[in-house]
Amino acid sequence: MPILTAANYASKVKLVFEIQIVDILNLSVFMSNATIVISELCKRKEFELLAAEWNHCLAASPENAVYLRHEWFTAWYESDPDGRPFRIILAREGDRLVGMAALSKGILTFKRFNIPTIQSAADGLTPRYAIIAEYNRRDVFTALAEHLLRNPDPERHGNLLAFNFLNLAVDSAAARLWTETWRDLGRSVYFEAGRTSPYLPIPEDCTDFEELWRTLCSHHQQSVLRRKLRRCRREGGRVEQVRSPERAREILPTLYKVSARSWKRRKSSDILSSERTVRFYDAFTPLAAERGWLNLWVLWRGDDCAAFQYDLEYKGISTALRSDFDLAASSLSPGLVLRWHMMLDFVARGGREFDFGGQAYDFKRYWTSHRRRHVRLIIPAPGILSRATLLARNHPVMVRIRKAAPEGGIPFRTRGAS
Repeated sequence: MPILTAANYASKVKLVFEIQIVDILNLSVFMSNATIVISELCKRKEFELLAAEWNHCLAASPENAVYLRHEWFTAWYESDPDGRPFRIILAREGDRLVGMAALSKGILTFKRFNIPTIQSAADGLTPRYAIIAEYNRRDVFTALAEHLLRNPDPERHGNLLAFNFLNLAVDSAAARLWTETWRDLGRSVYFEAGRTSPYLPIPEDCTDFEELWRTLCSHHQQSVLRRKLRRCRREGGRVEQVRSPERAREILPTLYKVSARSWKRRKSSDILSSERTVRFYDAFTPLAAERGWLNLWVLWRGDDCAAFQYDLEYKGISTALRSDFDLAASSLSPGLVLRWHMMLDFVARGGREFDFGGQAYDFKRYWTSHRRRHVRLIIPAPGILSRATLLARNHPVMVRIRKAAPEGGIPFRTRGAS
């Protein structure tokens, strides 16, 4: 048996190291030579068969969220009473799905004009949108954007004026890469400031929200909260947590009626004001309960439903989707009471973030000072008409847009092509 000297050992280590380097280089060459093939789906049956692949690709993306899963978009597309066409763009590398974009047709208003657009799907309901790419790969984003430029909207025969991507979070890496991809392709990029959503990160070692709350608020806020909780109990308020699919199906009609008795009715933003929204909740809520995503809390006063808080829980994040209360039950402080009980339960089960969603209303700012800003990203389709229309649309509010520029996140510039 040969004696292993220091020189022999060094030479063997060097050989192994060189082999590993060659393997890595070969792998990188293979990946760079791999062809990304783009395809489109416009039939619902084809989209239904994509469930496993879609969710597997989403799991490999940093943007993995319940409202970007296949089940979410399926419920949204199927809830359309008019059966309007949708557009799913897929990026494949060999047999593997590496990127996708869920899109639909929309309208961007300007003065008296309606600008036809291709926009992010589930607008008005999806808390946050993102183009999905495996590990946020830049080449996947580029392939998807180039396909949209080559095929803006074949059905309109060149009449499409803009791509409209709504609810992009300024702290999202995918949104930043998607924006930079369009700029690298020489396209003009327009931003419009969107909503600001409060959120509350939970420390990893925290399992008691009441203890955390004492560190976040003043003694006055603590006393106000305790007083309102006591008042709710005195007036007969009781809280119910809904987790089972059967109970979720049973209680949904009651929740719709509560929404119709809320202040949102005056603005026609309650659930019953939109047939599509009702159909979406009817389809998605039982499924969410079956998968363990539903985090629904209901406040009762006697036999009457006074309020509800509808959240979706996924990967340790509870995202607020809907919160309504009967105006006649405002003395119960329903939002405060429901959110308190929900937070106690969620943090005790190891939750790591509350996303309050929507706008930064006062009752949301009561809980946290953290904010997440969103923007609308608009890219003119090829052609002089689309660019001129968007320039005119943005010109009267240019100063307001600049003042609303996010500090970091997506680079906020009016013109993307330099």
